[in-house]
Amino acid sequence: MLGVNRTAVAGKPTQFEFLRITHIDEVPTYIARPNGAAGTSFKRSAGGHNWIRFSNLDHDFPQPIEYHRDGDMLKASIAGPGQDGATMTIPFEFQTCSG
Repeated sequence: MLGVNRTAVAGKPTQFEFLRITHIDEVPTYIARPNGAAGTSFKRSAGGHNWIRFSNLDHDFPQPIEYHRDGDMLKASIAGPGQDGATMTIPFEFQTCSG
């Protein structure tokens, strides 16, 4: 599975990321390449009906990446240690659009 993320501020692109989910050693693995950097792998660590978590505890931030299907919405979150050492979580919500 392949994906691309593009972030824009005031209509101008500021970041991009190439994403891939593949099997490595028979484990679903999420590979993120932000702004064309070398890939960072996150192995499936948990999941169930309509949700999955990929983790890499050796990575600085994020460490877990999680997706939940909620009706027509896809909810995602990334988390890990913040600057003060406390866990910081950033949520995202996606929904289908027409057109």
